[in-house]
Amino acid sequence: MEKEEIERLVELINTDGRCAFGVRSLCGDEDYTIGETARPSYDWDHEADRTTYGTDGEQEIGTAAIQVGVCDVAVTSDDVRKAVAAAKAYGGRKLALLASDDCTGGEDVHEVDLRDAEVLAVWEE
Repeated sequence: MEKEEIERLVELINTDGRCAFGVRSLCGDEDYTIGETARPSYDWDHEADRTTYGTDGEQEIGTAAIQVGVCDVAVTSDDVRKAVAAAKAYGGRKLALLASDDCTGGEDVHEVDLRDAEVLAVWEE
């Protein structure tokens, strides 16, 4: 990402006013515009090694993303770069910055599950 793009994301986060933010690596069928609500993610079934989506035990957990920023703590360019790098490890070339006031910690390192996550930005790497 170019320095200007990073700084734009920092500004979005630091002026938004919500409590939680995350960078999501989008799946091939996810195509959002700014202001849309991102679709939910689903709990992971460790025994079957798959998502619970479409199973009898289906359980929404919010939209999974790599956390970048929390309430009342200013985010830096370095924070955004690290979150983008971690999100890219999930394989998608298209990424989104998400915001929410309702979240829980995810299963993976630095993962956050954002409920009713609003899309603030979308870009391709």
